[in-house]
Amino acid sequence: MRVSIAVGFIAAQAVMLSACVSPAGPAVLFPARADPAQAMENCRGKIWARAGARVQMEADGEMPMSITSIQHPPASGASGCTAFIEIHSKTALAAMQEPPIITDQRNRLAVSPFGAPSTVQVESRGEINASGHYARAHGTSESKASGVINYAGIHFHEGLLIEGAEIRSSVSLKIYARDSGVEFAELHAPEATVSIGPRRVGRSELIETAFGRRECFPISYEKRTSLGPMEFVGEVGTSRSTISQITDWYCPSEDFVLRTDVRQNGKIQRVETTDIAPLGDTQ
Repeated sequence: MRVSIAVGFIAAQAVMLSACVSPAGPAVLFPARADPAQAMENCRGKIWARAGARVQMEADGEMPMSITSIQHPPASGASGCTAFIEIHSKTALAAMQEPPIITDQRNRLAVSPFGAPSTVQVESRGEINASGHYARAHGTSESKASGVINYAGIHFHEGLLIEGAEIRSSVSLKIYARDSGVEFAELHAPEATVSIGPRRVGRSELIETAFGRRECFPISYEKRTSLGPMEFVGEVGTSRSTISQITDWYCPSEDFVLRTDVRQNGKIQRVETTDIAPLGDTQ
């Protein structure tokens, strides 16, 4: 029972992280025919961390976690941008009173299009390695996101309404016994979704952050997460959707969300951005 809970948790975490790290923003659209230098500059303008960045986040509550993500500098291609993102996370289920689940993901994101007069799409393909107290898992994930994926380039003001976004994902994992290394199960979740509703910007406030006192905009919305039909140990079941009320605190001084408040089932979890470090302009 504990193994199945942990494995389902790994799959859910892979889906949720895909909704958190996609770097594309809709504010800058590529020209249909750009020369290579202009295409590269437009590509940089579309990715949040133009020269790459390392971001550290910490969360409290019933699911404490520590997430380190590295977005490598983007590159331009024939029809859009590509960027690699690495994610290392330690996540615990407080009720299980066990060591945290450690997960490593490496994702290749393709951001397009250069010229279409619409919001961009982000396609991600990644590899997952995870280990828990009883088992470890290895597998892949794929996702496609559309809509407003992040806040880069948006001019914020009170009352602004930002459209939603949808991320559709699939996760496949092979499960191995932690001690013997013997494979004993597979998990497939081919129709996982994260739906982000319209987001409303509130009045800016001075709040305490890991970077000091900052003026930030509260952005409130509803998020629905579902693993959909899930096959595990030869049996197919359907997980329940989770509905969360989210408030992102976007801080223009760092051009990033420095705090997120997650309200679910009458409880609140706070996710704090504790460090943002540039990798350096290597392109």
